[in-house]
Amino acid sequence: MTLLAVLLFNVSLTLANDITLRQSVTLPAGAVLLKDIATLNGEQAQQLGQTVVGQIDKAGLTISMQDVRSKLDAAGVNWARLSLRGFMSCQVSLKTIEAETAASLEAPATAVVMANPMHAVASDSVMTLRDLILSELSRHTGQSRDDLRVTFNPRDKQILAQSVLADRWEVEVASAGRLGRVLLTIRRWQNDRVTQTHRVGVDVARRALAVVAVRDIRRSEVIAAGDVEIQEVFLTDPHRTPATDLQAVIGKAAREPFTKGQMIYASEASKPELIKRGDRLVVRCVVGGLVVKISARAVEGGAMDDIITVANLDSNERFKARVVGTREAMLVDAPETDKETRHD
Repeated sequence: MTLLAVLLFNVSLTLANDITLRQSVTLPAGAVLLKDIATLNGEQAQQLGQTVVGQIDKAGLTISMQDVRSKLDAAGVNWARLSLRGFMSCQVSLKTIEAETAASLEAPATAVVMANPMHAVASDSVMTLRDLILSELSRHTGQSRDDLRVTFNPRDKQILAQSVLADRWEVEVASAGRLGRVLLTIRRWQNDRVTQTHRVGVDVARRALAVVAVRDIRRSEVIAAGDVEIQEVFLTDPHRTPATDLQAVIGKAAREPFTKGQMIYASEASKPELIKRGDRLVVRCVVGGLVVKISARAVEGGAMDDIITVANLDSNERFKARVVGTREAMLVDAPETDKETRHD
């Protein structure tokens, strides 16, 4: 195996194993495991899922990223093959007795619950219409219920509180979109007849990690490492995905102003423009062992390594040059007038 192959192999191991700390979880009293408070990606990360990172009692607790790192250090983790990311701390709340009791109640064996005519939902615990809608939205979006944030209209509270165990219920998604505003048609069936029909609108968002501004950033300002961080966010636009890598925006110029807490999309940050249209600049050309400097005017602007058109100040000949610095470029081909001459 070549050195390059070894390096690529090691990099792939690092990228494939990461621990992403969640913002908050609710757990019963007792030991808190790593898998309870973090998303584990990769075989090595999943092997650490049983690591005890804390104990929860009546007061609950906060587990910081440093706490997790210390526990994993004690376990002998090789950080060269594992990354720890996500929230700086996870708030662990104690699950209430009422919630545990409700979850332990079993539904009648004869109960049949359907999310829609094609997809049955097994009912092994007490469920309300709200629970059934959440299950159907999970199927519709392809996301787990824990990764969805569904906002209902308060006026639908009474409808949503109905039990779905006695009869057959149908939840039909009437919207093409998976996120954002989603319209639902709900029908209650009794003796093969529809006895109730409800139309409910919900707002659906998907949990994700994204680059977020930690301070206000002005338009055209170059984004520094301290200006952004990875945070947990909820997305409502299925067609746009924010930047998930800090390096995708650090060192680039903001195309739009950002306020503190705003998500940043990769398309909203670009390399800073080193040459602006109309700028006077120096273009260098290497001829043999000599470096010739030409004074030129930028016909178009460009960032580092961009190929732009410039014009010789004396002859007005146009040619292409590669941006190498602030108002500096290197010649990359012959003047356009020369090319035209060769075609004559």
